[in-house]
Amino acid sequence: DAKGYAVIEVVSEADIQTLKHPAGIEIKWVINAQPGSNEQALLEEVKALEWLSDDVSIWAACEFGSIKALRRFFKEEKKVEKSNLYISSYWKQGSNEDQHKAVKRAEAEVA
Repeated sequence: DAKGYAVIEVVSEADIQTLKHPAGIEIKWVINAQPGSNEQALLEEVKALEWLSDDVSIWAACEFGSIKALRRFFKEEKKVEKSNLYISSYWKQGSNEDQHKAVKRAEAEVA
């Protein structure tokens, strides 16, 4: 019975795929030719979505800069409870895995 969105960021229209998904989930594609450089693309799409309920759970994983913007939006503007929010960066533009982990660890200490 869940209703919600899957917001997926891709580099180009050629990356859009047909995905199986539950009837109540709407897939939104965000084309961002420069992920990591345009940190607002994903956030702007999320902000434009209709907020379906105050009882939400959010799972988000993407580039480091986008995560920071999304975390701020969900925590400060939408007041999503920490227990209902999983948000993590999987990579950071211009960083290797070890550099990303170090930045991510430092960010978690202040979050």
